[in-house]
Amino acid sequence: AISGVSLVDQINVLLIQVFAALATGGAIVVSQYIGRNEKENARSAAKQLFLITTLAACIIMTVCLCFCPYILRMIFGSVEDGVMRNCKIYFYMSVVSYPFLALYNSGSAIFRSMGKSRITMYISIVMNTINVAGNAIFIFGFGMSVFGAALATLISRATGGIIITAMAHNKNNPIYIDFKSLRLKFSLIKRILYVGVPNGIENGMFQIGK
Repeated sequence: AISGVSLVDQINVLLIQVFAALATGGAIVVSQYIGRNEKENARSAAKQLFLITTLAACIIMTVCLCFCPYILRMIFGSVEDGVMRNCKIYFYMSVVSYPFLALYNSGSAIFRSMGKSRITMYISIVMNTINVAGNAIFIFGFGMSVFGAALATLISRATGGIIITAMAHNKNNPIYIDFKSLRLKFSLIKRILYVGVPNGIENGMFQIGK
């Protein structure tokens, strides 16, 4: 069980770094508009950040759900059947959490751009508390082993993603997300990716090497 979780977390860490890199690109673009006092453009950039990261996470989730066994075999080779069985359980549950993880990273980037990093800290504390408590309850209380660990992670990420998205929608913030018209603006997306992609490759090189 421990081996299965440890192996899959190598993939999870890589994808977390990808989402964080995209969020960083978005945060830089939003911050530039805030610095020029162009709040409308800052809101548009923030919305595009949410759209592109969530879309990327949903695509990755779909691919991983469809090709889970092949992906694990390609990366980890001929591990023992028991380890691979636990890898699949943990990977399937982890994959479902990717869109929520993308939402959390995007929201965190926006709040940091506004100088409200304390909000992301509080939400992070809530997420980790849920994760630790969920592990204790599901693993030791109900004996759910790897599935319990994955379920606790999914619940914590879903909670964090939903909370920060709801807070980012609050129009009392100088920069907020308006979900009325969700259209891709490729000029803004290009600017976000221009920063985010090189940053993601740089941060992910060590994990890719492993």
